[in-house]
Parts: sequence; structure tokens; C-alpha cells
Amino acid sequence: MILTTSINDVRKYRQLGKQLNSDNFDGRVREVQENELTELLGRALSYDFFNSLENSWTNISQTLTRVSDTIFKVLAVDLSATILAGYAIRVNENTFAIVKSCTFTTPDTVIEVEGYELPDILTTIDYKAENKYIKLLNGYTYTEDSKTIKYNGLRPFISWKLLAIFAGDGNVKHSDTGNFTITSGNFERPTKGELESAKSTYLQNSVREENNIIDYLNANSIDFPLWYQKRNENIENFKFTVI
Repeated sequence: MILTTSINDVRKYRQLGKQLNSDNFDGRVREVQENELTELLGRALSYDFFNSLENSWTNISQTLTRVSDTIFKVLAVDLSATILAGYAIRVNENTFAIVKSCTFTTPDTVIEVEGYELPDILTTIDYKAENKYIKLLNGYTYTEDSKTIKYNGLRPFISWKLLAIFAGDGNVKHSDTGNFTITSGNFERPTKGELESAKSTYLQNSVREENNIIDYLNANSIDFPLWYQKRNENIENFKFTVI
């Protein structure tokens, strides 16, 4: 399963330590994707979503140069008639964006993307015409009842769910001799009430984002035939009074 959310994505919402173990983080993202996200999308749509991210791409077998966060060059080839605006782009097999423009400026093709920043180093580039799942992942601005709505994508939902899990067991480590916690004399651990308050906030925010995802899929259900329309969840379900 492709992991759709990075440490930097979560850091847009809350601080995460610079020494955070990458295996620990990746495992939590996978947990949220396999459980909460799959339950939200439904198993059929979830399978189709991840299958689309992983398969049916066409590779660009040319030399690549990163120009900026949103622009790169494909050297010594004209792809302006091959890759069109609106196509999906996959970078390094795990970064996804949509082509904003593709122009030929002798002797290179210049491609500008939107929806997600390019990684610092480009090793592989793939493309496909279908982009609906990239919009679902990254977010998109759409119109409903003549009103423009900004949809933030799946990562905020995944991030808040991950933070809620982390608040509960982030200090629990696993070893060959059993479970243990790491403590330091330089830090004071938060109280149970403080942890529950933080977790309540994270869960409320995850429900807000869940409702945004539901609204987006309901409004664009013609593009997602595997989606079964749902009603929004109540945010107050996760509002706790901590004493």
C-alpha cells in the first residue's frame, strides 16, 4: 500500500519531533489508511483508489531537472502533445500532482504541476490521463449549488487520526523483551486530562475533515460510482469534558 501522508504533511497541523522514528510513523499512516480511511471510503472505493495510485501509469524515460517546487524539465524531448493539462503526474512512485501546463521550450519540455510540491530530487516521472483520485487525495476546488467550495483532500483527515492515535500510545515502544516507555528528566509528561483534551481536539478535527470528504464525494458522485453517499458525522461525539 502506497503511503499518502508524510511527516511534513502532519507538521502542517502539529509539531512532530525531528527524531521521530520513520518506521513508527509509517506504521501509523498505514494503520489509518487500512482502517479509518478504508471504512470512510468503503472497501471497493478504497481498493480502486490505491490501485489507481499504484498501477496503469506511463513512464517518462528521459533526464529530469527540478526547477522549483512546482516546475520541472524533461530534457531534450518535446512532450507538449503527449502530456496535457489536467493529466495526473506521479513522482518517485509516491508523490502525486496534476499537470497545470506542459510546454515545449527548445530543447526541453517544461511541466508545471499543482496540488502538491515536487520532491527535492526527481528520480522517476509517470503520467496518466485520469486524475479523479489525485483530486480526491490532494484536494480540489469544486462548485455545488452555484457556490465555490475548497476541499482539502485526504491528508488532513489522515493527519488528525494519526495524531489522535499518537496521543494515546506515542510513548509506548516495543522490544524483544516486551513493551516499555521512554522518559527523560528534562521533560514532564502531560497529565491524563491534558492527553484526553488533546485527543478530543484531534478527533473533532478528523470528523470535520471526514465531513468535508463526504461532501466532496457526494457532490461528485458521478465521478465515483463506487461511492455510497453518506450523511455527515456529528463533531460533538468527540467533545469530552476533562476534569
